[in-house]
Amino acid sequence: MLRTALVLMTLLASLAMLADAPLTAGDKEGGKSGKTDKGGKDTKHKKTTATVVKVDAKTGTVTVVIKEGGKKSKGGHKTLKLTTEVKIFDSKGKVTKIDIFQSGDKVIIVEHQGKLHELHHHGRGTGKTDGKK
Repeated sequence: MLRTALVLMTLLASLAMLADAPLTAGDKEGGKSGKTDKGGKDTKHKKTTATVVKVDAKTGTVTVVIKEGGKKSKGGHKTLKLTTEVKIFDSKGKVTKIDIFQSGDKVIIVEHQGKLHELHHHGRGTGKTDGKK
């Protein structure tokens, strides 16, 4: 009787460990981001590299040119409205304000569920965005 109980407990413990283990290598990595909403859509933050074209501190906007694969994206310029919910970081990762950005600076745009979430200063540019050196 004791032997049967021990065998059953061992079997149940093994099944519990298998149930908790990932089924495939993709599951182990968490798929795309490991985070999904109720509909199964990936909720990972989307990061995009861009170059600042214009900064308007009065209206709280930054106009950027987004490059994909080293080429200008089809959309060209994109104006980002920096609301109070948008976090702005300098190149060292400290929270800062919009006045850190200058024309030509490299930035990383972080979007979450299609909305601007963070803007990271990624480095100083030449200050020239007209293509002339």
